[in-house]
Amino acid sequence: PTLLLGLFDRPPSGVVLEAGPGANALNVPARALLRSVGVEKVTLSLEDDVLNIRNAGALPAACTVYGPVPLFISRVDPGLKPGASLYDRNDNAFLAARRGGLFYLIGKHPLCLFHKREKLVSLGVGEFIIDVSFTAPDGQKLAGLLDAYRSGRRPLPSTLFNFKRELT
Repeated sequence: PTLLLGLFDRPPSGVVLEAGPGANALNVPARALLRSVGVEKVTLSLEDDVLNIRNAGALPAACTVYGPVPLFISRVDPGLKPGASLYDRNDNAFLAARRGGLFYLIGKHPLCLFHKREKLVSLGVGEFIIDVSFTAPDGQKLAGLLDAYRSGRRPLPSTLFNFKRELT
């Protein structure tokens, strides 16, 4: 029998296996394979676009609806000073950062899909993630984010990143 993630044939009773965004469950065959080894839910990658989400099916999904857009995460120093900017072909800024021995290029503006939640639910997404890992602790800002989430309003500045299939 194939060992799931090198740990066991099947998950132990009471254990729910979830594939994170790094599992690249980007299509029906990938999700079917994950399901065949006991995975019950996937967390979608930020690179997933709306058409891919619609066509992938096969497993319940969670989706990040607010958070930093990481263009680059590595232990390799890219030679950029923290705070330095790079721009993509659409003129989106990505800022260099270093945290815990890792180097990041993070979107200047966070991903925000609060106003797309209804659409995501119709595509099988049942859980939503608000990632404030690159946000300075601020109770007022968090309260504003939660209010925007509840009302389905997209706070600006923010980006849809690849939701509308802009990464081609």
